[in-house]
Amino acid sequence: MLQKPVQESDTFLHELRDKPTQDGEEVAESCNHEVKEPPVNDTRQLIYGLEDVPPWYAAIAFGFQQFLASFGSIIAAQIIIGMKMCMSFDTVLMGRLISTGFLVCGIATFLQSTFGCRLAIIQGSGAFFVAVFTILDLKGPCPMVTPGNATQEELYIADEEWRSRMLELSGAILIASFVQVVLGSTGCIGLLLRYIGPMTVTPPLTLAGLKVTTIAVNMCGDHWGIATMTFGLVVLTSQYLASFSIPIPAYNSQKRFYIGRARIFQLYPIIIAIVTTWIFCWILTVADVFPDDPTNPAYNARTDIKNDALFATPWFVAPYPGQWGRPYITAGALLGVTTGVFGSVIDSVGDYYACARLSSAPKPPKHAVNRGILIEGIACILAGAWGTGLGMASYSECIGNIGLTRVASRTVAQAAGLIMITFAFFAKIGAVFATVPYPIIGGSLIGSSLAIGVGLSHLQFIDMNSTRNLLVVGFSLSGGFGIPMWILTHPHAIQTGSSDLDSILTIALANDVFVGGMIGFFLDNTIPGTLEERGILQWLEAADVNDTTLSSIKGYDLPFGMNYIRRSTLCRYLPFSPTFKGFPWEKNSVIQSKDDTKGQNGDIRLDVHVECDDRSIPESI
Repeated sequence: MLQKPVQESDTFLHELRDKPTQDGEEVAESCNHEVKEPPVNDTRQLIYGLEDVPPWYAAIAFGFQQFLASFGSIIAAQIIIGMKMCMSFDTVLMGRLISTGFLVCGIATFLQSTFGCRLAIIQGSGAFFVAVFTILDLKGPCPMVTPGNATQEELYIADEEWRSRMLELSGAILIASFVQVVLGSTGCIGLLLRYIGPMTVTPPLTLAGLKVTTIAVNMCGDHWGIATMTFGLVVLTSQYLASFSIPIPAYNSQKRFYIGRARIFQLYPIIIAIVTTWIFCWILTVADVFPDDPTNPAYNARTDIKNDALFATPWFVAPYPGQWGRPYITAGALLGVTTGVFGSVIDSVGDYYACARLSSAPKPPKHAVNRGILIEGIACILAGAWGTGLGMASYSECIGNIGLTRVASRTVAQAAGLIMITFAFFAKIGAVFATVPYPIIGGSLIGSSLAIGVGLSHLQFIDMNSTRNLLVVGFSLSGGFGIPMWILTHPHAIQTGSSDLDSILTIALANDVFVGGMIGFFLDNTIPGTLEERGILQWLEAADVNDTTLSSIKGYDLPFGMNYIRRSTLCRYLPFSPTFKGFPWEKNSVIQSKDDTKGQNGDIRLDVHVECDDRSIPESI
């Protein structure tokens, strides 16, 4: 059994249990249970667990840290998509697009952590980025516009082009999002969980981390010295200085001020790394150390190159649905975005498991997974209505931050969502953070490599001496990495005679998360192998052990209305309800012994249905 996550009053400032003695020293008030100091390098020992609620100021600081870890990629994704949409000629227009992205990401994050899977997962573009990027690439180059010296005709053509691309994508995202809504609300995702094991989850998680690393490396390439400094500070503070406590002013429950000690380096490694390197870059910019030639890559390390956009951005903006115009639908864009939907679903399911694993929480039950996909579908509808150009999905990079900071509280994710919403309306504040040099963003994103390790850690459950397993893992990873890379370098290689079909196949095969996940899913469920060899039994047993780390699986219940839901007969038949017991055709039995899991002729067979605190494991795998 894993140790219960340490409460904030035990580790942060001891503010609720500390009281002064007669000698003026601070001593901890006795508790009815003993809390041991967690090992520094044990990611299972959390400072704040999933159910823990940090003090308001700590929640804001942690949420701001998650915002800093995600805003770079959100801004980078919106800027890249804005450039592909031919919006880069207007800096104010790009600012509105970034604010819209912040707003929808914030709403999606708050809904997901509160009503969806209820894990501390930040929402971002996810697998949609590759699909949308490929669709826009097929549109061809943008019209030539000379900033500051464009004619009225050039501006008119550019305006028509970006609106056409934005409205086409918005319509496709709006309609394709209903696929996610249907998958989550009908329980189809929960049914697919019987076919999802360690070798199905590993490829999309690993490839998603590698995809972010590729983007991060490109950003780091502008100035490797600054990027290395940022990444080095993340590693230094989160690992080497994690156990080092520094004095900090605090007060106890009697409102008496004193000097406490807190592990600031362990709690805020990303904030410390970004702010420190940002100040350092500002000093070097003022001293004119960085080159002022825009053709020099090191120029992007300057902090003053986005000042024009900063001054041109208004203080307040109010993104609203339909702000770009009325969306419309084309078959090619719709089917292309739909492939992004399926890639996003596979990626998100893997993210749920990875986040629960790092949070020392039980494996998400079917109803939580169903509800998470349902909320993501609703968030994608909002993204299409507001016009972000991208759908919403789980943000794998911020899951790695849980391992770095050991903070897994859903309250922190809710705070991060509210911070994004706030910055969406205060555009000038968001523009200030947009001036962070790309090498700093890239260096901080390298920390998401922990998400790659989390994905690969699922392989501990399988038999790595099995040739079958080595083939499944190797081919799904190499195929998920190699096929999209080849497609992106040969975007017009597929010629079927139908332009719509060509677009669909190109977009699908260019999505690394989709390709790797589908290859792993297909091979793992078709190549003969025992459940023990595939790691299914060990995976389920590990989930059963984790169930004792929280107050049962009830951590995935909805935040209110549970008394009514438990009394309602109808809710028992809703796949996204916490009281959902499974479909009528699922049998009630217990897990058989490992010797009984292999039928005659080596067929794979496991008739199980385990019910534990409203969680059910499907009848067959």
